[in-house]
Amino acid sequence: MNDALVPLVFAPGDACQFDWSQETVQIAGTVQTIKVAHFRMAYSRRMFVVAYPREMQEMELEAHCRAFEHFGGVPSAHLRQP
Repeated sequence: MNDALVPLVFAPGDACQFDWSQETVQIAGTVQTIKVAHFRMAYSRRMFVVAYPREMQEMELEAHCRAFEHFGGVPSAHLRQP
């Protein structure tokens, strides 16, 4: 069996990764489940994280807007035509 490693290479500002997680937190003495949107720029590995009370399309869109504002723009991979 041959082992192979294919390194991922990204140019600055080329792409970002997005995912949700579910976390249990305590707010004002009350245990709650929240959803957390995670963004990571592929080249620099810079992160942006924002929490919401639930996972809905409106919250996903807002999270993207807030992340891209935080990063200072939209990754170029999102702008390319297929």
